[in-house]
Amino acid sequence: MNDRASAEAIRRFVRQTLGCSCPDEILERLHWRSLTLPASRIPILRISVGDRLLLDVVPLEALREPEAEIPVLLGRGVASRDNLGLNRYRLALVCRRREPAMEARCEALLPRWDRAHLHWVGPQEVCDLPM
Repeated sequence: MNDRASAEAIRRFVRQTLGCSCPDEILERLHWRSLTLPASRIPILRISVGDRLLLDVVPLEALREPEAEIPVLLGRGVASRDNLGLNRYRLALVCRRREPAMEARCEALLPRWDRAHLHWVGPQEVCDLPM
């Protein structure tokens, strides 16, 4: 996939899947890269949107202990957002099968972090992203 197609896929994902209503000019400035957390080997697609939003896309199946690792990902993401001077952080977890009880427990942790959001998305919603 070329950069232009990747950028368009990211714009669709941010707008349609995550429901971001930021102005169009914000979505014109996209930067992304794949990274892996050193100790855990968790693959992350990290996207910066318009110098305002930091977004991490992570496959849930890569987490050995999701309920322990999701708060760590949220904390690291918020810290990165703050270090970069951005406004919001979103963690999108890609999952094949939804687990409402676990989702509720993880979402209950969100008040710890200001301007952070947790999204649960299916594999079909990220298939065009440059992961």
